[in-house]
Amino acid sequence: MLTGCDSIRSHFPHKKYIKPPKTNRSLNVAVLLPLSGYHHNLGKNILDGINLALLELKITDINCEIIDIGSTTEESKKIFDNIDLDKFQVLLGPVFKEDTIMIYEKARKKKLVIISYSNDMTLVGLPGLYLLDVICLQQVNEIFNYAMKQQGFKIYSIVSRNDYGDAIKAKLVDNRSKSFFNLKQMVECAHSKKLPLRPISLSQAILSIKEAIKQGTYNNSGATSFYPTPTILVPEEGKSLINILNQLQFLYSVSDKYYKVLGVGDWRNYYLTQNLVVKNAWIADIPHKSLYKFESRFKNQYGYVPIRLAAIAYDSIFLLSKIVYKTGNGVIIKLKEIEKQSGYQGVTGKFRLESSGVNRRLFSIFEYRNGIMQEISVAPRKFAQAKILRDYQ
Repeated sequence: MLTGCDSIRSHFPHKKYIKPPKTNRSLNVAVLLPLSGYHHNLGKNILDGINLALLELKITDINCEIIDIGSTTEESKKIFDNIDLDKFQVLLGPVFKEDTIMIYEKARKKKLVIISYSNDMTLVGLPGLYLLDVICLQQVNEIFNYAMKQQGFKIYSIVSRNDYGDAIKAKLVDNRSKSFFNLKQMVECAHSKKLPLRPISLSQAILSIKEAIKQGTYNNSGATSFYPTPTILVPEEGKSLINILNQLQFLYSVSDKYYKVLGVGDWRNYYLTQNLVVKNAWIADIPHKSLYKFESRFKNQYGYVPIRLAAIAYDSIFLLSKIVYKTGNGVIIKLKEIEKQSGYQGVTGKFRLESSGVNRRLFSIFEYRNGIMQEISVAPRKFAQAKILRDYQ
């Protein structure tokens, strides 16, 4: 049976708990992953992360049924139309927003708990749905907080023209209005040719930022002033990050005024040692010590280096293991433990799930030195020690 907590019960006032079949001696979990098609490698990473957790944590009271939902919306819909949710108490996945929305409506009728591997903030606020992937907006907040505590930097930012960029833009403007930091200029640019006609290009955005930095280094009397230090926020990961950093390097000139780059995520595999503009960049990310150990064990077990979501998947099983309890009649889930205020210490660092569905994390600050991310500010050990400037809900 699933024992309710106040936050869940408020969404489902007529039902305090859900009873699984009397013969059930374990928690039945449906794992919804793209194991075929274009995203099959993504699904394999997540599945291997789940299997490693079940193996290492010696879990015997959680039964995972793996369901391949394909890599397209059409494939997912066919699976969801025929899936029998009566035998499950928890859903792990999906990864993508569209799939999560499709299965949510059906799962909600069954009062199931959904732990999605997404970090799409448009999914926040749906009762019974939790997001487990790292929220980039929180990383942006953390790197700003650190930079302002050091020198009170003047902030310039390159923001993509997409949903994520819109979210970043809204938060930057909101925090500026509250005087949380000194946002000098924000330029939107396009990474995709599918956008409306004649959007500003990435090179134009960078040149605009560089000119603003140049003009901003002079005080009212015309004298040169480098305080506060100008910084360029690059709130991107993957190919978008590489495109921006490569273009910054391409447009670099020895006459450029000094600026520091602020970033988010894991830069280990970007091979930027020849890129002068990222020297001593500051980056907010989850702590790496436990993550590196996980990656080493994962590679030893499966023969390849995992993506970040494999570690997130590992922690999803770890989380379930902490809220499942055996009784004489089977197992129960203490839903109130999902939102435990002190959170959980996983391989991806300290995290906790909140009633809105967002996951809150504690981040370290790294400095990029010769291709290596050196930790210069250790993540707080407890949420009570963390200063959260704004709520991302």
